[in-house]
Parts: sequence; C-alpha cells; structure tokens
Amino acid sequence: MNYKKRHAVFEGVDFCGKGTAINAIIEFEKSRGTKVFDLDEYQKKHGHNPTLEEIPEEIGLVVYSEPTWCIFGRVIRSEIIANNKRDYTGLATAEAYALDRRVLFENFLGPLLENRKDMKLLGSRSLVSSLVYQAHQMKMPSFRAMMNILKISGNNFVWTYYLPGLLGINIVDDTADLIRRKELRKEKVDDSIFEDIKTLTELSKLYKSRVLKEMLKNEETSVVYIDTSKSVEETGAEAVKVWKKYLLESV
Repeated sequence: MNYKKRHAVFEGVDFCGKGTAINAIIEFEKSRGTKVFDLDEYQKKHGHNPTLEEIPEEIGLVVYSEPTWCIFGRVIRSEIIANNKRDYTGLATAEAYALDRRVLFENFLGPLLENRKDMKLLGSRSLVSSLVYQAHQMKMPSFRAMMNILKISGNNFVWTYYLPGLLGINIVDDTADLIRRKELRKEKVDDSIFEDIKTLTELSKLYKSRVLKEMLKNEETSVVYIDTSKSVEETGAEAVKVWKKYLLESV
C-alpha cells in the first residue's frame, strides 16, 4: 500500500526552522479540529514507543522526530553525536540511526499507517538526514557515501516502504545566520558535533546537491525547497502552504 500521501517530513541543517515549520502545521491542523499525538513527548515520558492501542481512534496526525527520544535514539543523542570528543565514524553513526529508524517504522509507525487509514504523519528529519550528515562524515565522494548508507538494512527498509510523499527541505543560504539562531535559542541546544559554521555550510551544500536530487527523483516523493531565512511567521505560512498543497489537495 502506498502511504506517501499521508506522510510528510521537514529536513534541513540544524537551526534552519524545522520546528517553526512543524509547529505552524500543527496549529493549522488543530484549527481544523484535528487531534494531534506528539510521539516525542510520549517517548520522553515513557522511554519507549506506544502500542497501537494507546493511540486514540480520533487522532488524525502523529508528529515524530528522528532520532527518537527513546531506546537507540536516546543513545544517539547522548553519546554518538554528542560533542564529547569520542569521534564515532560516519558508518557507525549511520548504522545506529538505521537501527533506531527500523524499530520506529517496523514496530510502530508502519503498523499505525496501515491500521489508521485517515491518519497522517509529520516528521522532523528522516533517512535523508543520514544521507546528508553521515555522507559528510564519511569524507568520500557523496554518491558513494550515500549508496553505502542506503545499503544498511534499516535504511533500505525505510527507503523501500516508508519514504514520505512530501519532503520539505528548509534552506538558509547565510550559514552565519544559523549560528546566530543557535545563540538566540532559549530552549536547550543539543551541542552536537554538527553545530559549527564550517559543518553547517558543507551540510547545506549537500541538501541542495544534484546527487541527492537525483536519488530522490524517481521515488514518488515531492521535494520542495523552502527559504527559511525570512521571519518566523513567513516560514510558518510557507510550510502550511506546502502542506496543504501536497497532503490535503492531493488526497
């Protein structure tokens, strides 16, 4: 079954406005009367994913993040990508993400999509993040690195069955502005190994690269680039516009 028309993900480098885009869509859906389930909050509270029975039937939108906030995702956040000087390889990092991703989709999100025909998914980050971030870590030609990442079992599983129908890639061309956003953030910053200006600049290039575009071209995924260098209000409005076009009007 094709789940793409019920699944959207927003991508981009750290501090590019993913949260702004997703929060705007959540508020828009709530204004339409949609009941929203925040998977991140559940994972943080309970340390695991819920069962299908714990998701009320009236839920119309499930919001999630990668990595997760439980089990393998917690280890990724606290150890593997933490700025702790332990230098995990790009391949080791990709394998950790792939395992977290497979458990999330095979054991929870996949069955949820199959059993709840009117429910939509809205994600912050996806397999595409691994194709960009871990390809950067591998320090080899990007196409070769991305193909190596796709060969990992969990990644291949998600690529085959659960790529989103909409991939919104947030773009901020002035990467110095990303650092300014980091410094202005009131909430806790992850302090990951990817948050310096040099790395953010290289990652931004990969998100806009021809290699990534070619890989996604034949996958029935609509890739939309969103300029998030504008105000919070403008970024949110653009995200809602894209959401409505690809996940509401196409149904």
